[in-house]
Amino acid sequence: MIAIVHPDTLAGLGLASILERIMPMAAPSVFASVREMEEAGTTEFFHYFVAAEVLLSEAAFFLERKRKTIVLVQGAESNRIPRDLHTLDCRQSEEQLTHTLIRLAGMAHGKHSAHPTVAQAQKPAPASKMAELTQREIDVLRLITRGYINKEIADRLNVSLPTVVTHRKNLTDKLGTRSVSALTVFALTHGIIKIEEI
Repeated sequence: MIAIVHPDTLAGLGLASILERIMPMAAPSVFASVREMEEAGTTEFFHYFVAAEVLLSEAAFFLERKRKTIVLVQGAESNRIPRDLHTLDCRQSEEQLTHTLIRLAGMAHGKHSAHPTVAQAQKPAPASKMAELTQREIDVLRLITRGYINKEIADRLNVSLPTVVTHRKNLTDKLGTRSVSALTVFALTHGIIKIEEI
């Protein structure tokens, strides 16, 4: 279970939505304050995503849980946060935010391990969308998630640019998304890539 403590409900719900896509079993709960979290009946969570202003006003609570706390900052605001706390810059693009969240999950659970819900999903996928992908589409997907553009993918796979474009179109048709962050989550949860590769 994950707690998001943010006075801006919309921002908290947006982060909860992204976390649910990356880690479907995360079950994020959104609170406006620590007091609201206490009134809900529990203050013990696997991770706490907390707005910088909430951290500063409730420092004692979160410093006791600093290994579980990720501070939501906006740009230079991270300079006000103690260096031994993880931070997440909320001004990133959705793709960058997804990659950062996946990396944070990996760091929080050791150098070579993923978040339990992500690691659990890295077992071979059932005969679903994964079975629909060709080996070459999987190769293209792996390079997309590592940040390569079409021309670089074509060069790495020794194929033409139109061939890469066709493979990308097939991927987006089969997986139902054009979003690189959604493709990254699919690749991660189906064992196509590892957190360290992103």
